[in-house]
Amino acid sequence: LDETQLRHYFESVDLKARTPRTLTSESKLRQVLKTVRQKGYAWVDGELDVAICGIAVPVRDGEGRAIAAINVSLISGAWNESSARERFLVPLRHAAEQIRPAMLHG
Repeated sequence: LDETQLRHYFESVDLKARTPRTLTSESKLRQVLKTVRQKGYAWVDGELDVAICGIAVPVRDGEGRAIAAINVSLISGAWNESSARERFLVPLRHAAEQIRPAMLHG
């Protein structure tokens, strides 16, 4: 989302904790989003369910905007960001690139 869309999102959403690890602070979420944009992938651990972690990459449209995502969900505690990145980041990025043409031609 661009800054206007992101601001509108935060104005309209009620951030509720699903687990003790769920981020509910706008400032912390903005920090995470900045990091996600820099790295080109997202990592979560225990935010929706304490037993689940995962890594995700964007699927982009012809103009480079993220319009979808592809992810791998894993067992929290059995995986960490480093091991998930090492094992799944390249295959996820490859899969996102293979999906992209289908998204462009809908």
